Amino acid sequence: MLLVLLTVSVPDTVNPCPYGYEECIVDFHSGIKVLENASVIVKEDIKVRSAGKSIKHGIYRDFPLVYKDRWGNRFSVEFRLKEVLLNDKPVKYFTKNLKNGIRIYIGDKEKTLKPGYYKYTLIYETKRQIGFFGNRDEIYWNATGNGWNFPIRKAEAVVVLPEGIPEDSVKYVAYTGGQGERGKDYRAFIHRNMVVFRTTRPLKPREGLTVAVSFPSGYVQPPSLWERLYWILKDNRGSFIAILGFILILLFYMWAWGRYGKDPARGVIMPRFKPPDNFSPAMVRYMWKMEFDNQALVANLIDLAVRGLLRIEEMEGGYRIVKLDGDVENLPEDERLIYDMLPDVLEIEKGKYNEILESIRSALKTRLSVKGAPFVRFNIQYTAIGWIFSILLIFLAFYFSSGGISEFMVIFLITGVLLVLNIAFYKWMKAPTREGRRILDEIEGFKLFLEKTEKERLKKLYPEDSIPRIFERFLPYALALGIEENWAGRFSDELESMGYEPEWYVGSGAGFMPSRGFLYASGIGRITSGLSEVVSSASTPPGSTSGMGRGGYSGGGGGGGGGGGW
Repeated sequence: MLLVLLTVSVPDTVNPCPYGYEECIVDFHSGIKVLENASVIVKEDIKVRSAGKSIKHGIYRDFPLVYKDRWGNRFSVEFRLKEVLLNDKPVKYFTKNLKNGIRIYIGDKEKTLKPGYYKYTLIYETKRQIGFFGNRDEIYWNATGNGWNFPIRKAEAVVVLPEGIPEDSVKYVAYTGGQGERGKDYRAFIHRNMVVFRTTRPLKPREGLTVAVSFPSGYVQPPSLWERLYWILKDNRGSFIAILGFILILLFYMWAWGRYGKDPARGVIMPRFKPPDNFSPAMVRYMWKMEFDNQALVANLIDLAVRGLLRIEEMEGGYRIVKLDGDVENLPEDERLIYDMLPDVLEIEKGKYNEILESIRSALKTRLSVKGAPFVRFNIQYTAIGWIFSILLIFLAFYFSSGGISEFMVIFLITGVLLVLNIAFYKWMKAPTREGRRILDEIEGFKLFLEKTEKERLKKLYPEDSIPRIFERFLPYALALGIEENWAGRFSDELESMGYEPEWYVGSGAGFMPSRGFLYASGIGRITSGLSEVVSSASTPPGSTSGMGRGGYSGGGGGGGGGGGW
C-alpha cells in the first residue's frame, strides 16, 4: 500500500545545503500511516544533493529493529521493506544486518553518481510501534533519525490516523535537535485525520525530527494477550533448562550464605549523639546500605553546603553549585575529594549528562569502597560463581531449544527465577565484618538519636548552637539515613516562627512550608532526584514510554536510525 502525500519541491540553487556543507538532505518527507491492525506503513522521500564526495553511489539508511525496554529486556520490532526507488523508478539496493537493526544501501556500486539532486524513496511496513496507554493510544516516531552524517535542510512528517477520529481529540507534539534534546523548531497542524509537522530551521548532522501523536483508544486494535505472550517469548528465545540446574544453584547459594553471608549478631543498640568518628554522611549511607547510590553524593553535597563551603542555587531546569572559600582541613577525606574536584561553578541540568558530576560520583564511589573495605564483605566471588553457572545454563537452554511454546514458557519462568535468585543473593551475600557490625550498631544508635531525641534535649546537648544550626548540622545525616522528612518536620514550627532562610540555598523553594517541612519545600528532595537523573540514561523502545509531555525528546520512540552516503 502506497501513501499519497504532499511533497514540497525544492528549487535547484547553487548550493542549498546549510551550514556550509556541499552535500546534504535537501528535503526529507516522511509519511507515517497508522493502520487499524496496529501496523504502520511509512513512505520516506529523501531528496539529496550530491557533490561526489560522500554520496558517490547513493545513500544508505539505517533502521533500528532491536531496543531495550525500561527493564533492560530485549524488544524487537517487525520490519518489511516493500519498495525502493530512485527518482520514482526502481533502483538496485542491498541490505546489511547491524547489531541492532538493518542498513539499506540504495544505489549501484558499479555506477558513480554525477553531482546533482536525487530523490530516494523507501516504503516499508513495521509493527509493534504503537503504544497503548489506558484510554489513549500513541505513535511516537523518530521520523528522520538522528544518525545522519550531513545536515537536513528541511524535514516534514505527516502522521495519517485511521478514519473517524475527531480532530479535537488528537494531541500532538514534536521534538527537534540532537539525541535527548527537546527542541521546538517546528510547526504543526491537523487536517481531518492527518497531523503535519514541519521544521522551521535546518537540522545539523546528528539532529532529527521526532513526533508523537496521541488519540483515543478504540480506533487501533491492541495486541491480544496471546500476541503479547508470543512477542515476549520471541524476544526471549530459549528451550527448557533442566530443573536440576536451578536446584544445584540454589543449594550452592544456601551453602555459601550459611558459611560466609550471615551477618554477625547485633550488639546492644544505644542512642548515640554523633555519627561514627570522622564518618561523612556519604560513608554513613554506604555502610547503612552496604552499597553506593546517588543519595550518598547528594548527602555530602548538602553537608558541604551547610558547612559554608558550597552554595546551591536553583535555576531553570536544574541547579547551580557554587564553591565557596572556607576551612577544609577538618573535612572527612571523601568530602575533601568532592570539594577539590568541583569547579568554581557547576551547573546541573535535569536530564542532561554532566561529565564533571559523573567523574565526581565515580571517584566518590571508589573512595567509599576502599574506605569501607575493612567493614564490609561483599563475597563477590560466590555471587560471581552463581552468575556464571546461571549464564551457562541459560546458554545451554538457548542451544538446545526446539522452539516450542511450552518450552519457551518454562525457560522464561526458570530464567526469571534465576535472575531474582542471583539478585537476591547478591544482596544477601553482602555482610559486615565484626568491626563493620560494631560500626553499624553505632549508626543504628545515631539513627535512633535523630528519630527520637526531643528538641529540648538537643538544646541541652548543644547549648552553644542555635536551633537552625542544630537542624543543619544533622540534616545531611538524616538524608543519608532516609529520615530527612522526620527530622525536618520536628523543627518546622520553630523554624517557621523564626523566619528561617538557609544561607546555603538560593531558589524559589527556599521559603518554609510547615506542612512538608523545609527539606522538601526548599527543593532538596528535587536535588536528590535531579542528581540521580543526570548520571543515568535510558534506551526506550517504541510504545513503552509516551512521547507526549515531559517524557519525550528528539531521538525517542520508534523509527530513528540515520544514514549517509556511500
